[in-house]
Amino acid sequence: MASHSTGKDAMVKSICMLACSVALGQLVERGDWQLAPQLPRGQELVYTGTYLDEALAPNVRHQKIYRLETRLFVLDSTRKQSEVAILTALTDMDNRPAPDAKPLPASVRCELARLDNQGRLRTLDNRALSLPVYGPATLEFGFLAEVPLTPVRKNEQWDVREEGRPTRTWQAVGTEVCAGVTCVKLVAAQQSNDWDQPRADHTAWRRKDVVWLAPQLNVALKVERTVERRAPAHKVPTHRATVRYELDSKLRYLGKMFDDHQREIMTLRKCQDEAAPLLKQPVLYRAQIETILRRLTYHLDHQPETPFRKAALQFKQTLEAARRGEVPVESPQEEPVAAVRTIGIGERMPDFAASSLTERQTVQLKKLLGRPTLIVFYNPATAMGRDVLVYARELHTKQSGKVNVLAMTLTADTDAAIKQHKELRLPFPVLDGNALRLTLAVEHTPRFVLIDGEGVIRWDSTGWGVHVPDEIAQELKSCQRP
Repeated sequence: MASHSTGKDAMVKSICMLACSVALGQLVERGDWQLAPQLPRGQELVYTGTYLDEALAPNVRHQKIYRLETRLFVLDSTRKQSEVAILTALTDMDNRPAPDAKPLPASVRCELARLDNQGRLRTLDNRALSLPVYGPATLEFGFLAEVPLTPVRKNEQWDVREEGRPTRTWQAVGTEVCAGVTCVKLVAAQQSNDWDQPRADHTAWRRKDVVWLAPQLNVALKVERTVERRAPAHKVPTHRATVRYELDSKLRYLGKMFDDHQREIMTLRKCQDEAAPLLKQPVLYRAQIETILRRLTYHLDHQPETPFRKAALQFKQTLEAARRGEVPVESPQEEPVAAVRTIGIGERMPDFAASSLTERQTVQLKKLLGRPTLIVFYNPATAMGRDVLVYARELHTKQSGKVNVLAMTLTADTDAAIKQHKELRLPFPVLDGNALRLTLAVEHTPRFVLIDGEGVIRWDSTGWGVHVPDEIAQELKSCQRP
């Protein structure tokens, strides 16, 4: 009797489990999902993938690819919001110091932010964060979808306002299996106001996000984002950027491992906050910068390493450069991202006039057309800036009459730029490059932009190394007339 009863109980349990599975399946199919992120303290999410930028204009070949790694770590969590740290590393897969060498990160950025229960992210000083439509995101958080607080049904739509940009519209299109997990598939669309009505004086763009939200945590298992740009006076897209990445791991750290993560993140944050006002004039604050550098170095030497170590090491390099008197290039904070029109490869450079710091004249692009123009952005306070100017001088001498060289300085110390111009006996004027830094996406120096004789951007590059002169020579050869 006992064995018969046990068998019957097992059969009842099996039927109940089957009924529950059917009910859950019907719920998923019907579509009635609570999508708010559920991130406990100590939760870490790690994503890896790629960012691909390609030119679509006729007769222009350009493709640039970055390896993308982004991670989120939850420092604290309440019912309404979480305090998180986000680390994003971008590695330029085409920029190796040697053919067989491991690519070095082109960008490592770590930020603290607050995440609310609708998936919206803001800095600690309450500034909204947004993903760029021009260039790769130095802080990638597209795995967080902005969702309603109420349950969402299949095909339901909702709008999300974004400061300085048109409204983005999300839609829950249904469920889809991703990596063996049944996810809720969300699609978002956003475009500039002139996408459907091409203009001759503005670059239009269109963005599409596809996010596969996994159950339980309600964060993305997979993300795909496409941004198309159309140059002025064009009817079809001339640029396309594609971001793809997937969830690599989702671990939760407790106890000592949580403490190690938190200590490294907060030490880095404190050093960054203290150094920020000093880095603008490093020569005046060398002693204070040295103190911060010693404190950060002590942490690196005596504390366990965490995945956030790469951000701390990069900031250490920034402090070491500042100790030598080098000033990092900073983008103006008051300029809204949406108002910036960035020009890229394959697009026609609009006419501009740049003021000379060394001569009483203004250089205008339209007067230089007919032969290639190499624009060189540099920082006169750095040894690398000096090396770049020496190279530009040699290029100007060797290709006299065949190529224009525009030296664009990015510094508030114009006297130093003028003094260096005189010391190096440059045969061309030094120009104020600040007016063009946003248009040509100058985030770091040195940066090179090559414009052909018809005013179209044919090549650009950031950084300096033994390979750069050869690349410039090849690009010049391809766009110079026979």
